[in-house]
Amino acid sequence: MFACSRWLLSTLGCLLVLGEAIAAPTCPVPDAVAAKLAGRPALLVEEGGSWKELRVNRRTSLAPGPRRFAYLFPGGEAGVVAIKFVDLRAKDEFSATQVRLIRSEFSECGLIPLIRALLPLSNAYARFGTQVDVADYVRFHMAPRDQPPILIGFHRNYPGPGASCRRTDDVRGGNREQFLYEDRFTDAMVVFKDMRLMRRAVADGKFDPNDRVDAALQKYTRYARIETQMGQYAAGAACIPFVIAGKPGARSQLWLNDLDRRDVTGRRPDSEPGWAIEWMAEAP
Repeated sequence: MFACSRWLLSTLGCLLVLGEAIAAPTCPVPDAVAAKLAGRPALLVEEGGSWKELRVNRRTSLAPGPRRFAYLFPGGEAGVVAIKFVDLRAKDEFSATQVRLIRSEFSECGLIPLIRALLPLSNAYARFGTQVDVADYVRFHMAPRDQPPILIGFHRNYPGPGASCRRTDDVRGGNREQFLYEDRFTDAMVVFKDMRLMRRAVADGKFDPNDRVDAALQKYTRYARIETQMGQYAAGAACIPFVIAGKPGARSQLWLNDLDRRDVTGRRPDSEPGWAIEWMAEAP
């Protein structure tokens, strides 16, 4: 009986911390092409049956329509990448009012794998696709006080570095702000660090998180389309495949945020890699 109990506790501990084995997505980039990268990070796009690299911070032209991309980088431990894409608003276009959310197959840690092991639950929740108001999206990721169910469902627990179990919308670790497109600063950090500081600032009329959120929302009016995707990678050399449908004549921007990337000092990079894309007026 004791041995059985010990086994159950050991199994529970492993499930809570390590979670499910990460089913790494099949990388569409041929090994010969990946080998030429010599282990450096690179974003590639498929055109005419072949793969070409897109240079960081450089503008490139692509034919419109659904395009397959793949982000390759030398992986260490497991993690998650936030894929952020926008179309810049033209003079005759309206500002985006919705953010499209896409999450591919996802392996979790915490209680979910345990519940799945004990009960015949569907795996349908492993994928996710819907839309949310821009205002709700920004408030949730910038000054987390409201908790829209859609965004709670989008974010997940995941096996992270050091056999840790993390949350993609973790506030203390700074994950949540990585999904922002503007003003990547989490006002709620002030709340967690010093409640007295916040109360004092509010009393003096010098601190109002809503002012900062409203100012950020104004910057989002320059976008005609906003789309956030989430990709997961296992330990080792990582490949994040994803698809973006380009609109003819649109000017777009793409950013990739690795939630678990740190430099040698343990700090996040000061900026995320970005790519400018101009979609041709019509497919050749």
